[in-house]
Amino acid sequence: MGGGYELREATEEDAGKVEALARLCQPLRASVKGTYEYLALCFPRYFLLAFSGEQLVGFVVGLPSLAGEAWIYQICVHPDHRRRRVGELLMEEELGRFRSDRFPRVRARVLETNQPSLSLMRKMGLRERGKKGEWVELEREL
Repeated sequence: MGGGYELREATEEDAGKVEALARLCQPLRASVKGTYEYLALCFPRYFLLAFSGEQLVGFVVGLPSLAGEAWIYQICVHPDHRRRRVGELLMEEELGRFRSDRFPRVRARVLETNQPSLSLMRKMGLRERGKKGEWVELEREL
């Protein structure tokens, strides 16, 4: 894999490392204690981790909706590993999984102040579809 990064699905045991990394990914805060365990148990196919050796350097959480669409819930890359394609690698794998599972589209809501995430989403082909308060809604057909 490019840049020496390895991707794998999250497990319940990864939750502590994910929570610690999420605290570094502003402007959003880490999810409530227990959330990452739950997401790893219920949606392991769409909860992907990126490692550099033994160090967790990024993650993405995707979720299916009742409307049959896929959503990007959260993406985070360690500050020391940004601009090294970690986010792109995570998103490429996530979008590939959504596509192979026959989701018609992927959607995301990103805070308008979160320019790094907005840039990544746009780079991955998601386009702005509107705003909901301070959130930018993005979407891409798969």
